[in-house]
Amino acid sequence: MKIRVYKSKRELQILDEIGDFVKLYRISLGFNPIGHKEKEGDGKTPEGVYQLIKNPGTLHPLGYMITYPTAEQTAEAHLKGIDPGFDILIHGFSPKTRHKGQDHWKEDWTRGCIAVTDEELLEIRKLVPFGSSVEILP
Repeated sequence: MKIRVYKSKRELQILDEIGDFVKLYRISLGFNPIGHKEKEGDGKTPEGVYQLIKNPGTLHPLGYMITYPTAEQTAEAHLKGIDPGFDILIHGFSPKTRHKGQDHWKEDWTRGCIAVTDEELLEIRKLVPFGSSVEILP
């Protein structure tokens, strides 16, 4: 299984091993979603192909950590003298965002992450194992 995200459509798709569609979720993105993430604090959700790993943090412990930035993205950012950012996740709600509910996707409110509801995150966790790929497209 793998995940494909279409930022412009606010869609997260679950695909099977051969790339066939399995399920669709509506998502919220970073508060400044157009374009590829370049630096910490820009509010953009990165674009590219990454892996899903366990989140070592405590704010969204059930979320998937996305392996952004890659070594190449880190090197490019350092050449430009900027911090590329970190802690990009696919996550549910926090205590501060729990009120957003099912219509959360109508507004981009994360700091660069991809958000679904808590219930959807639990569903996704049953379908997509850690180590799977996530492709994030414009």
